[in-house]
Amino acid sequence: MKNLKELKFSLTKYKWIYKIYLLSDRSLGSSLRKASIISTGLPRCGNTLLSRKLRICYIEHPQLSHNHSIAHLKFLIDEKIPFLFCCRDPKEFIPSWHLKSGISVDLLIQYTYDYYKILETCDRFMAVLFEKIVSDETYYLEEIGRFFNVDVNGVTQSNVDLANDSIKKDNRGSLIATYPNKEKDAAKRVLKDKYRDQLDEVSVRIKDKWAKFM
Repeated sequence: MKNLKELKFSLTKYKWIYKIYLLSDRSLGSSLRKASIISTGLPRCGNTLLSRKLRICYIEHPQLSHNHSIAHLKFLIDEKIPFLFCCRDPKEFIPSWHLKSGISVDLLIQYTYDYYKILETCDRFMAVLFEKIVSDETYYLEEIGRFFNVDVNGVTQSNVDLANDSIKKDNRGSLIATYPNKEKDAAKRVLKDKYRDQLDEVSVRIKDKWAKFM
């Protein structure tokens, strides 16, 4: 491992460590089992925006904010807890993930493969496409409510607009977190060029198996 940050990141694959974490925070474990709606997914895939929309549209239903780790995914699957999964093209989210985390692109690519491999063992989830999350559409939010068997009356255009506006205030007018300067935008383009072959491969391999979602 290059550094302690990457070592800590690699440990997020292990469910036994996650269970120790749950024991240290019993309220989280209880919330996991009681939540009406749970969302998860890899970073930079629209998780925060989706969570904001869900909290506003389904304010009467207890929710648990997203978690990005493989260990969390394993826990949900083992406990047979239904969840949402945010999907995005790896060519887009992996470079952004690297710039935000500082973790090597190679390690993030392998983590992405491992995450999707575990996801294949589960059928108790609903996939939500990134492009839907960043849109003004409401129908997919109603589909989420029906998936979790909760009242969809809160899914209105005004509530979706409210969620979008609140996110834009946090992200300098954008629905997704943006970089603070042009240099980092350029850095993302450089990364996409540098790792083009690896990113194309992971994108194709995932899309081949997950075409119905992407």
